[in-house]
Amino acid sequence: MSVHARSASILNVSASQSSFAPAIRVAAVALAFLLTAAAAQVSITLPFTPVPLVLTPLAVLLCAAALGSRLGAMSQVAY
Repeated sequence: MSVHARSASILNVSASQSSFAPAIRVAAVALAFLLTAAAAQVSITLPFTPVPLVLTPLAVLLCAAALGSRLGAMSQVAY
């Protein structure tokens, strides 16, 4: 018995039935790239530590959850 798990990312579920699926995937990778770049510009200084808090890890995790492993990695490599 062989069981294969399908990638159930938000993008795969929503764009799988569309005829524009390749264009949607390219646009989603570009949007994830831009989201990561914008999140890297946000820096919050905390009074109790010299290390600022940045939003880049949050953007990376959101992109990975939304795009899946392959497209999420592709967007971060492009960044």
